[in-house]
Amino acid sequence: MRPLLSVLIVCGVSATTYAEPPVQATPSPATAGASEPSPPRFALGLNSPVGWILNSFGASGYVRIGRHFALRANIAASTDGGVVGELIPEAGHLGTITDYGIGGVWYPRRTWDGALVEVGALLRARNTSTLDVDPEVTTRSTTYAGRALVGWSWLIRSSVFVAFAVGGSWGRESGKDTSVAGYREETMTSPVRRKQLDVESYLRFGIVFGS
Repeated sequence: MRPLLSVLIVCGVSATTYAEPPVQATPSPATAGASEPSPPRFALGLNSPVGWILNSFGASGYVRIGRHFALRANIAASTDGGVVGELIPEAGHLGTITDYGIGGVWYPRRTWDGALVEVGALLRARNTSTLDVDPEVTTRSTTYAGRALVGWSWLIRSSVFVAFAVGGSWGRESGKDTSVAGYREETMTSPVRRKQLDVESYLRFGIVFGS
């Protein structure tokens, strides 16, 4: 009887073991997040073609350095006169203003998509002249400034984006003003040394690429 009882106990335990369903491992949050694809690594944006018609051009290059951070390098040039001078003669000045900037951009939601906060620095080269005034003044100066902006970026189908931001810059402008008065009979040059506070904004239409 004892051998028979032992066999029955072993069979019962085996049947119970096989009847239990296999336990499925639940992925941890860290493992689930690791499978989510990362945003593209690079982006390139340009300003609106309407700006090109008005002699204003801007371009930005982006490099993603994290899921919520990117570096943005920017160049923007504005040329007064030309089309602007023909459409708005009272614009009052002629010349070029060129900006070179670099900044860090934080996206609370994810890179290229949602709200953005940018902090950086810029160099602004100015070569402009006043028109239809006496004396006429030509300014050649360089501004070094810090810049902060807030805005929004719309990511469309993970391949294109539209970004808008507004803010301000504060720095120091140095250079010289050259004044010409009395039908160019008298010329005077004076140094430019002043603190400069400006409103800043940009609009970029771009593409994202790379992995």
